[in-house]
Amino acid sequence: MEFKDFKMAVSKNFSFLANNFSLCRVKVGKEDMWNTYLDSFPEGSNEIYKTNREHDCNCCKHFIRTIGNVVAIDLKNHKILTIWGVKIDDPAYQTVADAMAALVKTSPILNIFLHNENTVGVDTNIGYDADRDMSIEWDHFFCR
Repeated sequence: MEFKDFKMAVSKNFSFLANNFSLCRVKVGKEDMWNTYLDSFPEGSNEIYKTNREHDCNCCKHFIRTIGNVVAIDLKNHKILTIWGVKIDDPAYQTVADAMAALVKTSPILNIFLHNENTVGVDTNIGYDADRDMSIEWDHFFCR
């Protein structure tokens, strides 16, 4: 599995939650969310790429800080649902999703979720790898 599959699962889940429930934010620090994300990758699945860990990306960091703490309250089933509540065929990404969901679910509800733009995050961007003299397309967390 690739990161692209993980980001699409999170995006699809966000859309489901947004279309079926009222969304709220929970009280969890932005740095706590970001550090949980980076530190929950199993050993060997988030290695150093040049100077930072492979998944240490400012675009994804912005996404996680903006909507990583969004939840929905399913009153019918008495459950808290998170954007991280996804099932993924990759053990590393599943570990990350589970850690993020656990962090968010154990945090108290702060207020309703409001956002002033139609999208959150950056879908992809192109970078240049001078060492390999080639362009690289990077995938990031992204939701409409």
